[in-house]
Amino acid sequence: MKFKIFSSVMSIAIASSLTLPSFASAETFSAPKVSKECSQPLSEGEVTDKYGKPIELKDTDTDMKIALEIAKSDLEEKAVVNKEGFAENFYKNAKDANVSEKAFEEFNASLENLNKGVKNGQYKLGSNISDINVSAAENSDVSAQATWFISHSKSAKAQKLILAGAGVSLLASELGVPVLVASGLAALAAGAGLCDWNDKGFYLIYAANLFYCVPRL
Repeated sequence: MKFKIFSSVMSIAIASSLTLPSFASAETFSAPKVSKECSQPLSEGEVTDKYGKPIELKDTDTDMKIALEIAKSDLEEKAVVNKEGFAENFYKNAKDANVSEKAFEEFNASLENLNKGVKNGQYKLGSNISDINVSAAENSDVSAQATWFISHSKSAKAQKLILAGAGVSLLASELGVPVLVASGLAALAAGAGLCDWNDKGFYLIYAANLFYCVPRL
């Protein structure tokens, strides 16, 4: 069993310009911290009062067969970061990668999604596509706050993909979530775990450069 996502899971990405600012002018980048344990359960009203109204992430019709095919392959592990700092597929075709054409195309689409955040200056890629770093410059808003509700369905898909070896780019693409959310899910799965208590889903919180999750009451 592979856990490719955990090799650099503490390097977390921001990829939703709709909820967090762009960091194009920043000069230095570093990794936000991750909570070591789940917080106490809260109702939606309590979360809203404390962190702001949670962003609802719609469930997507993920083709889990294709997603798991990618996760179990070495596509993400072999992907490279070029001299310009963008992610590229190591393989030139599906045959060389030993995957189906559909899986190959889907993976390339996930890299395009990942590169959007690089182009917008929201984060930088390090030595591999899981090594994603947020701006840490003094003039950047690293204290930005965002809250998302992760449904039980989305949580179950995330855990299944992570256990199969899925990386951040694949999680973001297949779950239909911002890279920030995918990064938070990966980091929490590697530590405290996803707080999907009683199959009710949970709230993913990013505040003051810290990721943690709150079970839904």
